[in-house]
Amino acid sequence: MENERSAHRFEGETEADYLLRTALDVAALTLRSGGEIHRVEETIQRICSAFGAAHTEVFAIHSQIIASVRMKDGAYSSQVRRIYESDNRFARLNEVNRISRALCLGKMTLDEAQDAIARAKGINPYPLWMNLLASACGAGGLSFLFGAGIRDALCAGLVGLLVTLLGCLLPKNGNVFLTMVLRSFAIGVLSRALVLFGAGIDAGKIIVGAIMLLVPGVSFGNAMRDLLGGDTLSGTLGIVRSILLAASIAFGLFVATAVTGGAVL
Repeated sequence: MENERSAHRFEGETEADYLLRTALDVAALTLRSGGEIHRVEETIQRICSAFGAAHTEVFAIHSQIIASVRMKDGAYSSQVRRIYESDNRFARLNEVNRISRALCLGKMTLDEAQDAIARAKGINPYPLWMNLLASACGAGGLSFLFGAGIRDALCAGLVGLLVTLLGCLLPKNGNVFLTMVLRSFAIGVLSRALVLFGAGIDAGKIIVGAIMLLVPGVSFGNAMRDLLGGDTLSGTLGIVRSILLAASIAFGLFVATAVTGGAVL
């Protein structure tokens, strides 16, 4: 590693601090982009080892990473990183994996990694119009799969588009459970409104297609994979989180049913 202080290094930050901070930056972005817990822990261990660490300890769950590193000269650093939100951004995850591999192979310095991480944070592979189109096609197709007619499938596509737009307008750092309640409530009310105005036929068929956009199936699958892979705590927390999200969806639909006179389903 370079002896001169880089522009990325904080005042008073040691080599061990800088190394661990960079490894945590890579690992945190991996976790926020949909990476697995075991990959997050392995990323930190491999990067630190590649830069001369004698010993590295890592503990990660979906909302927090705790890591410490001891260098061969006895220098020691311990840091904590809090993860407030995560999403499945596979293009960004692929770029973060490239940075991690380059660091481990010695093809990238820590300073270069910091620049690459800053660029990776701005990766947004899909524009808003494409997300809205995908939501409309997904909700409409799923509604059709569950037995809806053409009219109800088109209505489900419209509801899915509007609810996705609502999700984009809500605060990103807001309570995820409250956000899920609001979005599922909107699905229930919009579906019933379309039936009342004659655009749709069966509100239940519209709802079942649009609500699938909110079901935390990927999160539950990742949690089961963590659990079966030996990450008992992170797997259990992920399963509990998925169940609470599903309960939030059910509560939002329940409120929509009550508001519309029990005629949503």
